[in-house]
Amino acid sequence: MAELLSFPVICWRLGPELVGGLALGTGLTLVRSDAKKVVAALGQELRSPHVEVRPPMLEARLDRATVSIRPTYRTDDGDFPMPHTLDVAVDLVDGKLPRGGRVCHLPRLGRSFFYDDIEQLDTLVTHFAREQLRGYSPEQLVSFLLVGEPWLEHVNVRIKPSKSGKWREPPVSTPRLDQIAEVLPAKSRSRGRLAAAAWERANEVSEIAGLLENPRGSLMLVGHRGVGKSQILMDAIKKAARHKEAPRFWRTAAHRLTSGARFLGDWQQLCEQMVTELSAARGVLWVEDVLTLLHLGGSGPEDSVAAFLAPFMATEGLRLVGEVSPRGLDLARSKLPSFVERFQLVNIEELSSAQVRAVIGRFAAAAERDLSIRFEPRAQRLAHRLLERHVRYERFPGKAASMMRECVHTAQQDERDVIGEADVMERFILRSGMPADLLDDRILLDPAELSQTIGSSIVGQPEAVDEVCRVVKAFKAGLSDPRRPLATLLFAGPTGVGKTAMAKTLAGYLFGQGPEDAPLVRVDMSELQYAGQIRRLIGDASGEPGELVRKLRQRPFGVVLFDEIEKAHPVFFDTLLTVLDEGILVDALGRETDFRGTVVILTTNLGTGSGGSLGFSRARVGHDLSAVRRFFRPEFFNRIDRVVHFEPLSLEAVRGIARIELGALAGREGIQSRRLKLTFTHALVEHVVKLGFDPDYGARALQRVVEQQVVAVVGRFLLARPDLRDASLSVDVAEGSVVVVRAG
Repeated sequence: MAELLSFPVICWRLGPELVGGLALGTGLTLVRSDAKKVVAALGQELRSPHVEVRPPMLEARLDRATVSIRPTYRTDDGDFPMPHTLDVAVDLVDGKLPRGGRVCHLPRLGRSFFYDDIEQLDTLVTHFAREQLRGYSPEQLVSFLLVGEPWLEHVNVRIKPSKSGKWREPPVSTPRLDQIAEVLPAKSRSRGRLAAAAWERANEVSEIAGLLENPRGSLMLVGHRGVGKSQILMDAIKKAARHKEAPRFWRTAAHRLTSGARFLGDWQQLCEQMVTELSAARGVLWVEDVLTLLHLGGSGPEDSVAAFLAPFMATEGLRLVGEVSPRGLDLARSKLPSFVERFQLVNIEELSSAQVRAVIGRFAAAAERDLSIRFEPRAQRLAHRLLERHVRYERFPGKAASMMRECVHTAQQDERDVIGEADVMERFILRSGMPADLLDDRILLDPAELSQTIGSSIVGQPEAVDEVCRVVKAFKAGLSDPRRPLATLLFAGPTGVGKTAMAKTLAGYLFGQGPEDAPLVRVDMSELQYAGQIRRLIGDASGEPGELVRKLRQRPFGVVLFDEIEKAHPVFFDTLLTVLDEGILVDALGRETDFRGTVVILTTNLGTGSGGSLGFSRARVGHDLSAVRRFFRPEFFNRIDRVVHFEPLSLEAVRGIARIELGALAGREGIQSRRLKLTFTHALVEHVVKLGFDPDYGARALQRVVEQQVVAVVGRFLLARPDLRDASLSVDVAEGSVVVVRAG
């Protein structure tokens, strides 16, 4: 049986004998001699099977709003807004929908929108009217105002159930959101990809899904990196979206909210448009890096995007969700508490050991089910142990999922269907650069071999070598404090005695097995003598990370060398306090950079006097250490694990360094490719020592002398003999000049 429905019709008098009518919600517009004929004709059209019929408006009412518009003249030279605003009357028809919610039509603007709260109506009408009339000239606005007063009629139509059963409420138009964000939940994953889920987090997912289904309130998940905040939120959105009255969800990054803004005031208008669309669509926006909003838009948090959005979150129903670390939350509270107060906070704790093992098992089961790749039980246990002991910069289950995905990807590339202990160990070695000798508890560390390896490139510093070997042994035994860097060492001694060389050697031994060079990050502190230069290390509020932060995030395992630490501005000591104490560096955006997978080395010349003879000799150790203590504040010095003393170089030690530098020439490509053998006479070694050693600067100039005096001569000799192969060459000194003699 046909259903009798009533559709509102807004009418205008277009002249003495003409009336125009628009059936709201249908798009049908007709002109007749009077209103009755308009209504009758629209009724005939609505009965046609070719006309799409949408749900009729209930309790429709005609109203008028006044909106201030700034007219604009458009010329070939650009747009020129007028200095004064003009009040424009905007007609609107508002009413309820059969299935809940409300709809508002702006007939003369050709716009309509859906919303929930009648208190939002004025704001939404103002927004859509300004968007539609933006750029209108004064003449266009005058013609807009000349239209006569409208009135409301109704057309009653009987619609068959088959037609009314096809009614669909049209989705709210969201052009700005579609430009800056992605709709969630995303489409289901394609076959051949590993499933992702918040395993062992059913309670948290249910709690957050319930909060998301609530029509009001913003939400912030608080937890350390890797505890699974993103996956929990994603699963909660999927669960909430299945609810009949669920809101719509989008995801974006903070900087996209202001994309497209070119002139002063643009970003505010763009954000206001986004707020309007979200409110009309009953939407929720997930901002992945939500704290970045405190540093976008203005010169400080008080005039940032976050400050702009906070009132909308309080009064206009703007709903945001995001994630933050505990440190980031504290930083945000100190900078803009009014923004943080708009969020309901949900703490996400790290999983227990039993839960972590369950997650690893479920991940392995998913890999076997979805990809036919089997994780052996021993491989699962090894992955857990390596991650628990060595990956301190991230929490479970995130670091387990990351590691196991890498193993699965490698197995897919190699076309293998089983992942064993050897595969996990190889993957972790490539990730960390650590050798198997340090990672595998079944391999014993040979102290003599360790001392030989560390001391092979360090001449004349037996006590320093012993101290560094003790650090390696403590690391191998698992005795490093998991809450701090692996070790914090102060290398103290004269210039040019091997402090930097020792740092390079240690980096190569501990982290030199990766695909790249051993990670040694060197920071010349003598170049950081002004407080403002700290942005070079950690970045600033623009979001661009500093050099140190960028390198550590790319590879969190390594040796960080702060060279000539005493020459830096005092603000750098304050910055390093948290690094030495907790292994964490927090930037201006509240993001953490973790140093707990690094060895931190500070070098200093304090106490050495003006020349190498005043260095850390055995007779001066106590005096020199007291000089170091006097310079550094107690709270800084007490965070240093070991002070490693480097002695002034003896003449015999310098000869040893010269032989090492000369011997390294044999490994260069030009010598290897020709299969040449180089030997160096005693006279040449003495010549290099004489030119390359200075009591004040140690052996620092030796490398330069070898390049200028030896490499250059050998290079000229080989260029003059392009066919020379399989020969022995002797490099000697004759009459004060380096010469090359063919020995065989």
